[in-house]
Amino acid sequence: MRPIKFKAQRVSDGEWVEGSYIRLVVYGVMKHFILPANGLMFDDVLLKDILIEIDPNTLCQFTGLVDIDRVEVYEHDIIMTEICLMVVVYVATSASFGAVPLKQFNELSDKSNISTDDMYWFDNDIVDLGLYGNIHDKTGER
Repeated sequence: MRPIKFKAQRVSDGEWVEGSYIRLVVYGVMKHFILPANGLMFDDVLLKDILIEIDPNTLCQFTGLVDIDRVEVYEHDIIMTEICLMVVVYVATSASFGAVPLKQFNELSDKSNISTDDMYWFDNDIVDLGLYGNIHDKTGER
């Protein structure tokens, strides 16, 4: 069973943070946070001191896969294949992760409803080549 964890970019500086995803209503406004994996909660610790506010548009779930360098692969990561750059996506109809060519992904108007017709499915726990970046990175580099 794979660990359930997420990564997203911090609101304050755009840096990636990993951990558990939490959303809370704060003074009537929905806010999105990551509780870091090393974030321990004690009776005298305030949530505001350990939760990191994130941009929910950059939220990516861990796939359970690693690349050839043992780097964890997340949803929306860009991976290199022999053919082209591909984007890792979650497919709700099959409740699994797959990949689509980056060019095709960029042309989609509804990225939440991806067709499985041209999907590449992972057949093991290791992505054969390396990670290139993430669709939310400003530079395309990870």
